This record gives sequence, structure tokens and C-alpha cells, in this order.
Amino acid sequence: MVSVADALVIPVMVSSLSRMSLGPSSRRVALVVAGLVLVGATGACAEGGKITIGEAGEPPTTTAPGSDATTMPDVTSETTTTVGGGGSATTTVPGGAPGADVAGAPDADEDALDNSWVASAGEYRGQDGLRVAYNCPAGGTLASLWGTGPFTDDSSVCTAGVFLGLITTEGGGRIVIEIAPGQDAYAAGEGHGVAAASYGTWAGSFDIVR
Repeated sequence: MVSVADALVIPVMVSSLSRMSLGPSSRRVALVVAGLVLVGATGACAEGGKITIGEAGEPPTTTAPGSDATTMPDVTSETTTTVGGGGSATTTVPGGAPGADVAGAPDADEDALDNSWVASAGEYRGQDGLRVAYNCPAGGTLASLWGTGPFTDDSSVCTAGVFLGLITTEGGGRIVIEIAPGQDAYAAGEGHGVAAASYGTWAGSFDIVR
């Protein structure tokens, strides 16, 4: 930012140089030097048809030739705001980790490789506490289910989701399970049109957390 003193001194210096008894070449050199001093004081520079104005420590604003839009980078985030042309638009690059969960759903440690309606959680047995997400496809068919929660880990995960009313065979949907230890017994029951069978001791189980 140019101070009041700078604004008064620089024009006087340029005017004085113009009246000095210097040769044409020397006068031109002196005027160029004075111009550079002025540019340095104002913090303005021109490059490639773009004009950038600002102080040290400020993010620059740039205007492209022939454009009335100004782009202002946000140095504290991955957001760029463009103003001009009668409005403004803000674009933010998502900061979430790859594979972020759907809004409202609990976090999952990983996504299941098999998302079919016969897929079970048996492959994760022994990894108690692990949360796995299943994306059950639409137009599914109910499969075997033992227990009402926890379920045996050879039960159909998607069918357990229908049993609890979280998804439907018609629409499918995303559910997250948590791997649990085996149980001494699994109860029978019925829910949302799905009949779950009872079973005795089984070495692995899972609960649905969504």
C-alpha cells in the first residue's frame, strides 16, 4: 500500500528528474528508475497481459485480458471463488478421504468385495470389531439367515438388512456390519417379511450397525 508520503514524494521526484540538465539518454534512464521505484512502492507488476496488485503476504488477485471475472484463491482451503459476469460461483475440492461413506451412514473400515445377496461375513471371522460396508444391489433375492442379531457369519448380509428394515430387495442399499465373536445360540424370529432361523453354537457372528 502506498503511503501519503510516498504519493507526494514520487511525483515530485519524477518532475525534478524531467527538469534536470541531463542528456536525453540519461534522463530516460532516470525516469525508468523512478518508474521502477513507483512500481515497487505500490506492489503492482504486469506480466503476460495480467495485472497483479497486492501486498506481501496477501494472496494475489488476477484478471485475464478481456475478462471481467476475478479469481481469488483461498489459501486456507482447497476452495476457489470466481466473481464476475453478474454473479459468483464457489468450487470446493472435497477434502474427504477416498471411499468416504455416504452421508448419515456409519464409518466402515473397508468395503466388501462380494456384494451379492448370498454374500456372508465368514471371510472376516476372528477380526472382531472390524466394520465392513456392503452395497446390496437392487432386485435382490432373499437368502439364508440364522439369528436375529447377532447373526451367524454364514448368513446373508443383505437378507439381514431386509430383516431389520434397513433395505429392501427391490431397492437394495448400503449397510455396514461389525464382526463379532461366535455365540452359544442364535434366536429365531421374523421381521419385515423375512424369517430368521434359530441355530446353536456357531464360531463367528456379525451385527448390523446401519
